[in-house]
Amino acid sequence: MPNYRNCFIDASCNFGNNESLPGVFSDVANSGLVPFPGFDEGSWLPMISFATPGTLAVTYSAASGSWQRHGKWVQLSFSFNFVPTLGTAAGQFQIINLPFPASIETGGLVSYMDADVATWPAGAVDLALATTNAQSFLKLVGNKPASNPVDFTAANFTSGATVTMRGNIRYLTTAPWP
Repeated sequence: MPNYRNCFIDASCNFGNNESLPGVFSDVANSGLVPFPGFDEGSWLPMISFATPGTLAVTYSAASGSWQRHGKWVQLSFSFNFVPTLGTAAGQFQIINLPFPASIETGGLVSYMDADVATWPAGAVDLALATTNAQSFLKLVGNKPASNPVDFTAANFTSGATVTMRGNIRYLTTAPWP
């Protein structure tokens, strides 16, 4: 396996045997590196729902998100404040409206998650985000020692209470490159 550590510093990305850094190519005319055409970025609007939305109503006081796509990898960041009026909402909590569906090949990796919610699932010691195979939503889970993660559900939220969430996640997508 080649060492890619210095590729962007000195443009020495040719490792012999025609092996080069994935995702970049050398622009000889400009003596620099040019990003691979498989890169894109943009913004998205995170929203919430539940497995059974029922009569859920949500008021957002702030919501923003950004994404970067590197081939099949997607890096999402988001921040939002919302007040749920749960009504008959039930089931798994979901952050919806993702720009790309998650791959059936992988779950998500969490690098940061901060949430102020009323109650955590019994026994949960920390929060995590997870993708769901071939879907366009994230789920919020509570990790439990020596046990499988437990989904946050409508029962973990208080109707009418403000919730603030910030986080980011990296996952593989099933969406083809345009």
